[in-house]
Amino acid sequence: PRSFATAGVLLAVAAILANRQVTALAALLVAAGVVMAIHRGWRLMPVLATLLLSGAIVAAGVLALRAGPSDPAAGPVDGAAAWNERTTYRLGAFAAATEMIVDDPMLGRGPGRFALEAHARRLDAEQRWQVPLVLPPNAQAFAAAHQEYLQVAAEFGVPVLLLSAGLLVLLLARLRRQATLGSDPLPLALLG
Repeated sequence: PRSFATAGVLLAVAAILANRQVTALAALLVAAGVVMAIHRGWRLMPVLATLLLSGAIVAAGVLALRAGPSDPAAGPVDGAAAWNERTTYRLGAFAAATEMIVDDPMLGRGPGRFALEAHARRLDAEQRWQVPLVLPPNAQAFAAAHQEYLQVAAEFGVPVLLLSAGLLVLLLARLRRQATLGSDPLPLALLG
């Protein structure tokens, strides 16, 4: 029933706000937008896309505003360190995955190799980019790239990433068609 769904959404939003989880809030808003677009008609999609893009621009602006004015004497290293901290130290993981992709773009380094190579690859990226990519204070290494697409490309290669993305698009298109044609709520929920 609708009352249980409403209660569930309100509970999810309350938990997201209490924990200040921006990523979870963004995912919930995107899912709600997809459900609304299907439910209210796809004519609403350009408006939702504009709102999503505006939200991304605002989020990027908030991060830049939080950084405050930069000290010209500090140089680019301090700026990179600040961005690394603001992204919960994920820049090192992203850089390690990027180094793996550059090394073997066609076949990747193999399943599970990111965890084994992340430390060495992060150090390679530091040397190449001349920027310190420190780990979180309570960690010694990254076990995951913290970005699914980068991890797939690093471990399985760019062709597998492109094939996976294409299959995902086909799946979403099929779910969209099923959601608009039938009365079964499952495709709509899966699409959301």
